[in-house]
Amino acid sequence: MTRLRVFLIGPRRAGKSATINAIIGENVADSGKDLRLESTTKKIQSYSVGNQNRVLVDTPALDESVLMELRRKFSFAQADVIAFVISAQRLQTEEMSCIQ
Repeated sequence: MTRLRVFLIGPRRAGKSATINAIIGENVADSGKDLRLESTTKKIQSYSVGNQNRVLVDTPALDESVLMELRRKFSFAQADVIAFVISAQRLQTEEMSCIQ
C-alpha cells in the first residue's frame, strides 16, 4: 500500500493539532488548549493514523522560517496533500493573503 503523507499548515491557533486529534480519535497532538498562549516553538511532528499507511504531519505556526524548515528538512515534495488549516471564526487579512 502506498504511504499517504498529509502536511497540515496554517497560522497559530488555527486548529492543526485539533484536526489531527479528531482524525486519529484521541489526543495525540498538543492542541492550543494544551499549549501556553505565548508558545510558538512547537516542533514539526508526524502521527500515524491507526495501522493504516497514513501519516499526518503537524507544523508550528506558519511563517517564513517554518516554510524554510519544511522545504529544507521535509521537502514539500514528500507531501501527497498539503492542507492549509484556518479558523473560520478568526479569518484575518493575513490568512486571506496566504490563501491567495
